[in-house]
Amino acid sequence: MNNPSGTETEQEWFEIYNSTSEAIDLQGLTFADDGTDDFTVSASTVVAPHGYFVLGRSDDTSVNGGVPVDYVYSGFSLSNSDDEVVIFAGTTIIDRVAYDDGASFPDPDGHSMSLEPT
Repeated sequence: MNNPSGTETEQEWFEIYNSTSEAIDLQGLTFADDGTDDFTVSASTVVAPHGYFVLGRSDDTSVNGGVPVDYVYSGFSLSNSDDEVVIFAGTTIIDRVAYDDGASFPDPDGHSMSLEPT
């Protein structure tokens, strides 16, 4: 949710998916963009096998559109136009998603985006 309706400070969030049959601990992984935003998961935070996990700027569902957030971060914001979410283990890129202000990756205001729209 890069461009939520209303005041955005605490409403941004994104979801990751563990496509493996093993639990993955995010502790020590860094989430960044190609600019200067980043955060490192500082505590043991486990994503279940074949499970979804939501990271957001607030876990207060009354301000973030009712989304239950599994991990709260700071120091990272999602641009309303184009940006990236890159997951690093040290210097190794684990995954990367980039969006482009709707040219080929739709990003309507107040709606979340998905790599798999179904």
